[in-house]
Amino acid sequence: MIFNFYKTFVRATGKPFAVAQTFFAQPGTQYVMTIVNGGSGSKHVSSATITLNGIDIVGPSDFNQNTSAFKIPVTVLKSNTLSVRLASAPGAQITIGIGPQ
Repeated sequence: MIFNFYKTFVRATGKPFAVAQTFFAQPGTQYVMTIVNGGSGSKHVSSATITLNGIDIVGPSDFNQNTSAFKIPVTVLKSNTLSVRLASAPGAQITIGIGPQ
């Protein structure tokens, strides 16, 4: 799969905060968001909120230590803003890819 957006987010120490990233896509095409929880030897995220263009895609109840990956169909605009807030233990990570289905 070719991704328009691909990034790993790692939970830092301190109070959780949202990180916003912008990417471009082709409206009118069906896109899918792929979320990989944890990584090779890294901690899984147990709580996170992910929004795309202000719309909640996943919330804290969608994550736990046993959730390894999932795919969600999403609607994109020409210019998109992805917001990610990790509220898990420091060092936990998720990788998010968004691309055409």
